[in-house]
Amino acid sequence: MSNTIGSDPVPKPSAQARGNAGARVTLSPLGGAGTSVLVDTGHARVLVDCGASPALAAFDASTLDAVVLTHAHPQHADGLAALAHNGFTGVLIATPYTLRMADIGLRDALLTRQENEGPAAAAERAATRTGPGPALPDDDPAAIAATVAALGIGREFGDPAVIAPGVSCTLHRAGHALGSAWVHFDLGAAGTLAVSGDLGRHGHPLLRHPEPFTHADTVLVEAAYGEGRRAASDDRDHLAHTVFTTLDQGGTVLVPAGPVDHIATVLFELARLRRVGCLPDGVTVCFDGPTGLESVGVWRDALLARDPELHDAVLDAGFGALDVGVLTEVRGARPGAHPSGSGGGIVVAGPHHGDGGRAARHLRELLPDPRNAVLLQGRSPVGTAAHALARGATEVRIGKDIVPVRAEIARLPGMTTHADAGEIIEWLGRGTEPNMTYVVHGSPGARVALRDRIRNTLDWNAEILAGDAVLGR
Repeated sequence: MSNTIGSDPVPKPSAQARGNAGARVTLSPLGGAGTSVLVDTGHARVLVDCGASPALAAFDASTLDAVVLTHAHPQHADGLAALAHNGFTGVLIATPYTLRMADIGLRDALLTRQENEGPAAAAERAATRTGPGPALPDDDPAAIAATVAALGIGREFGDPAVIAPGVSCTLHRAGHALGSAWVHFDLGAAGTLAVSGDLGRHGHPLLRHPEPFTHADTVLVEAAYGEGRRAASDDRDHLAHTVFTTLDQGGTVLVPAGPVDHIATVLFELARLRRVGCLPDGVTVCFDGPTGLESVGVWRDALLARDPELHDAVLDAGFGALDVGVLTEVRGARPGAHPSGSGGGIVVAGPHHGDGGRAARHLRELLPDPRNAVLLQGRSPVGTAAHALARGATEVRIGKDIVPVRAEIARLPGMTTHADAGEIIEWLGRGTEPNMTYVVHGSPGARVALRDRIRNTLDWNAEILAGDAVLGR
């Protein structure tokens, strides 16, 4: 299949064979914390997002015509390598910024895994690999970049992409991450489908609000914060106090965050602290890992281009919006220490949930010392180290070790880029009522809560997408 999307696509043979299937569309969840949904129109098979999961790892990706990425956060994009391994040769549709961030995130995940495994374990895994495809592209950073470049089709907001005859999609600004999108599908005789992806919150420090929803026959909506409103909090004051106090007493501040999580929002807040004197000149902010500065470079490109995704005030500030003074990157920093060799610094290390990777190594060394602090943004997945810390645990399991918690744990629940339940309802309510709204992506409780709120507040038909759903007119 040609990786050219436009008004005259060249369908794969499998798509041509399915061309007379009729105006029925099947939606099938494929795991990945509820983020991966297969849309089978009979004319085309399209996967929306691809969070890694056992179901995705076993999926025959050679039958796919396209993958549409709403954004590059790991829960939505870290299954790309498995898809390529399992025969995916279709097109990868996303905004240009999302494609760049997906490449960065996948390479960082590989390098983190290699650091955790060591060469012997990596060689053993390679020797015992099974599956229909060649060596996984995530065995080699260069192969990851080549895979994304070969399959990726960058699409700007509002620019329709024709996937197969009678099947197209258009990306719209979601305001959650740089390049993030919600997706509107035109499915021909089967009607239209809107997929929210992750919507951004009101008051995002860098990005504009999501473009409004108008209408679709069917809607898939995320429920990451479906259980209620994000607390109106004094997070900025808490952040300022924690950073200033920790640095003043010679401690280290750890920010668990991967390169495509929310690094830019962390830098924005630290830059603000620097402007008001809470982050002294000369304090180094260091990324422990090889891709942090590359991620920041994508944001700087957006600032330089005066990308309309960004707030006017951010564009007017230019590079100053993210200027924290001394910003560096060190791979393999000594766990628990600032890479400069002394205390009194800020380390950013992923993953954001603190399980495994560089963040876990730093947590193991930092948590027992009361001079140190750990900043936890938004919510963390249940069962992770970050979730335990946020709930006030006095000790946590890091790998095989039980680690006492004496460092300050600064919970910053309002510093999330996710829309809360009220904002999701507001986004939906600006459009006309669909035939059905399916709730996806979120904890079981969050999905139930958002489903009920849609029913009670909007008086719409709403269900949780727990199995196959058949659409048609």
